[in-house]
Amino acid sequence: WPAAGLPEKVTGLFFNPSPDPASPPIPAALTFRPAEADTDLLGWYFTVGEASAGDGDSGGFSLFVDPRKSAQTIYNRRGRTPESRTLRLYCTLYVESLNPGSDSMARDIMTGSLVPFMENRQGGIDVRISFDGTTFEIAEYPALHNAPVIFRGTAE
Repeated sequence: WPAAGLPEKVTGLFFNPSPDPASPPIPAALTFRPAEADTDLLGWYFTVGEASAGDGDSGGFSLFVDPRKSAQTIYNRRGRTPESRTLRLYCTLYVESLNPGSDSMARDIMTGSLVPFMENRQGGIDVRISFDGTTFEIAEYPALHNAPVIFRGTAE
């Protein structure tokens, strides 16, 4: 994650794939956390928490991003100017199970945003992660919904 120049914390919104005034976007923060030393999985982990929580870890849950074949894309960015360094990674997003003690924000994100994107899929959600130095976005890719953005936020 750091080698790609990606932010350690992003504050933004989770979206529903079928925009509806009854289910507005949900504010939250994504915080990158290093993999545990004894894990067999190669990828990135995020803690999802309330946008207002200082540590991004308040009553939330975790996401795992499988980078698939992103290494070449990441290392080809070296030496580029900030204007030409927009990064697009094609990955798979997995939701770690929601803890029984999770708060209502975590449950709202799961039911209002992530579960609808996971319907009719085996396992994770294929996504494109984009970062232009300020805006960080996770979008369903290829898009199976009219509104493919899952999360969009600003790097801190």
